[in-house]
Amino acid sequence: MIMHKIIPIVFLFIFISGCGDIEEDKIDNTPLKVTLILRDRLKAESSTFAQGDTIEFFLTVTNDSTEAKTLDFSTGKQVDFYITLSSDPTVLWRWSDDQAFIQAATTLVVAAQSTITVTGTWDQVLSDETNLSTGTYTAFASLLDQSPTDEFNFSVQ
Repeated sequence: MIMHKIIPIVFLFIFISGCGDIEEDKIDNTPLKVTLILRDRLKAESSTFAQGDTIEFFLTVTNDSTEAKTLDFSTGKQVDFYITLSSDPTVLWRWSDDQAFIQAATTLVVAAQSTITVTGTWDQVLSDETNLSTGTYTAFASLLDQSPTDEFNFSVQ
């Protein structure tokens, strides 16, 4: 007799749990697009610079998704730019070496369907205080604590 009461309760539970559409949250996993370009003193995009001219870094972070993307950083340092020889991965200069950053966690929000731009400048003086020689180099830009990075090859004449 107890068995006859338990079986209908079990079937009722299975029926109720199978009913109704429970739509799972759909997460837009579209990655951020990170693009680095270099500009000369006239603000024109360039891959060739005169020795000693100021080089401007323009890092754009584009969110093509339908949702805002929130990036968390361990400090106020959210981006960095650095230079290597094209043939050698040794860092010759790093933008953040001459900067001061808040030592607290920070957040950067990139709204849906939008782009933000971060800029930096460099006078072609290396970390060891010498001037950059003529040659072929690679500039890198990165969002720290995040995976998106980009690079830009350029020459100095």
